[in-house]
Amino acid sequence: MRFFGDLIAMSYAPPPGSTLPNYRTTRMLGVVSIGFASCLLIFGICLCGWMMVQPLFLNAMKQAQTTIEEKGEAARKATLEDLSKRAEVAKTDEEKAQIAAERKEVENRPKATLPGMLDISKIMN
Repeated sequence: MRFFGDLIAMSYAPPPGSTLPNYRTTRMLGVVSIGFASCLLIFGICLCGWMMVQPLFLNAMKQAQTTIEEKGEAARKATLEDLSKRAEVAKTDEEKAQIAAERKEVENRPKATLPGMLDISKIMN
């Protein structure tokens, strides 16, 4: 080893008062940035997938709603026809009044819908 005043030549020890750089913080920021970018990419892919599937979902829900409304209307008509037949066969005024009340109740029932579902066509348009 050679000495040049205060400097030591070819020394493996760092000079006094100096510190090694700390790469942990920058490495952590890089990992967090990559994780965040990955989440954004995954979210974008899922959003595009939903946008492509949404029309199929809308058509399926419209078809299900239409089917339920048709079945409900058919059941309502069958009930009204049954009440009409019972009214023709009824002999007393009390039976006729009861059948008329049942008929009025059936006529005032709301349309059948999917439980818990909104009208999707109004939301999407």
